[in-house]
Amino acid sequence: MKNKSVVAFALFITALLPAAHAREDVEGSKDHLLIGRYPGTHITQYAHRDYDEYGFALGLNSREKEKVELKNLEGEVTTIIYNLPDIKKSTFQVTRSFEKALKNSGFDIKLSCFSEECGYFYLSNMMEGQSAWRKQSYSGLKNWFNYTDHDYRFLAAELVEKGKKYYLMLTVAKERYESAEGNSIDIVVDVLEIKDFKVEELEVVTPDSLQASIDSSGKAALDGIYFDHDKTTITPASSEALRAIASYLKAATDKKFFVVGHTDISGSYEHNLTLSQGRAESVITALEKQYRIDKSRLKSVGIGPVSPAGSNATEKGRSKNRRVELVLLVD
Repeated sequence: MKNKSVVAFALFITALLPAAHAREDVEGSKDHLLIGRYPGTHITQYAHRDYDEYGFALGLNSREKEKVELKNLEGEVTTIIYNLPDIKKSTFQVTRSFEKALKNSGFDIKLSCFSEECGYFYLSNMMEGQSAWRKQSYSGLKNWFNYTDHDYRFLAAELVEKGKKYYLMLTVAKERYESAEGNSIDIVVDVLEIKDFKVEELEVVTPDSLQASIDSSGKAALDGIYFDHDKTTITPASSEALRAIASYLKAATDKKFFVVGHTDISGSYEHNLTLSQGRAESVITALEKQYRIDKSRLKSVGIGPVSPAGSNATEKGRSKNRRVELVLLVD
């Protein structure tokens, strides 16, 4: 997007940047075009979604001082966490630099607060309105925000530019009581571009497609099985696929199968193992209770992210990795 406000901000940030970063950015990360980076920082965590939910902070709740009022938004979301090892910098200095640059770039500041002003449990309450992957991004910082003896500043801003609308949230955090070596600053940047949801045709298995895949490779992806986000609960949209799977199993009564759960690489390994196992078990339970499939023919296995079907570096690849498969069990 080429316009005066974005170019002005880019020039401001570029002028501040040192010749080289003190430390390497985390692999696969990059700066957002709208915000750039504060000088001397490096990226420690990075997450991007082509389309997701986003809880934008409008202000502090007038009735519950420790709560943040959120506006639910949807679109393309990027979360970047930077670390600034320069212990001489203050959160005020860093935040004011960003605030000035954002205003010069046409952003409208919707909320700005400091430490206790934001509410003692600001972050944990704000996270209630965020999706699971963004909660994971924040997890390493959450303890910094939950106590009054910590120094953090927060601002939320909005930009309308050439028919596009962007929302930005910035958190700058530093422990108030420094150690002998001093304490560094973390900068959390969330940027959302409002976008309409693009409806895509959903693939759903059929008895014939399952038969063909099992015959050719000994396994079949159970396309059309959907779960609530980061849960083992099967959604109603899965009914057509479950009927097709049950129909195939009733026609193949002489065969036994592993039902194998897979996840993408987001979140911890242990969490993904548990999630994938639970989803495989949910499929077996649904087939047994709804279609009277003998569960002794099916064995649940959860292997988490260790056998990806696509690249975890892209949303398209991650969506392929979040799946359940039927694998022929040969005695």
